[in-house]
Amino acid sequence: MKVRHVLLALALFLMGCQGGLAEGFDAEYTYLAGMSWGFQEEVTYELSDASLAELVMRPDGKQWVKFKRPGELLVTVSFPKAGYTGRYLIHITGQAVDETAVDGDSFAEDVLALVNEERAKTGARPLRLANDMQQAAAIRAEELIVKFSHTRPDGRKCFTVLRNQGRGVGENIAAGATSPAKVMEMWMNSPGHRKNILDPNYKELGVGYTYHNGTEYQHYWVQLFRQ
Repeated sequence: MKVRHVLLALALFLMGCQGGLAEGFDAEYTYLAGMSWGFQEEVTYELSDASLAELVMRPDGKQWVKFKRPGELLVTVSFPKAGYTGRYLIHITGQAVDETAVDGDSFAEDVLALVNEERAKTGARPLRLANDMQQAAAIRAEELIVKFSHTRPDGRKCFTVLRNQGRGVGENIAAGATSPAKVMEMWMNSPGHRKNILDPNYKELGVGYTYHNGTEYQHYWVQLFRQ
């Protein structure tokens, strides 16, 4: 099967910040196998069926639930600070995740090293990973499965995923690349993506990656930049 590669780049400069935290509440959701779900608060999760999902560590250090295969999953979430427990019914659809797929947990550091290697050639200062950028990039990577665009599935611009947008932000996205080296090669061979990577005004980086077996491109990548 021929592997297809696609990518898009976008940059925007703006002032101020926006966003907010979603409150926890009992609800019913539908997600594709392979997607992750959770809360920004410090919580604990209890899964009704461990064969359908697993707890994973997100880039920001918090645990989320990653759905592995189709089925009906009840997730009990305890919010210690609020003294509240919520129960969430998750309908998992799509195809089971290929558990032999590459582990993307370390890819952020790999991409960061490659980015800073390219920036050093131009004299640009190195970027650093930021926790909130990492979390936002992880969310964006999951959203690309639904809609491969700089517009989010709900119609908002991609930068709304960031609560703190600083003085300027940019986004690179790609799909189909199977490693940090390959996705960086794609980005560096594209003028728009290369410009974001080498922009001397950027200071911080977030890297998102997700693998979804059975989707058109399987591998989805995001870079978020901030001044």
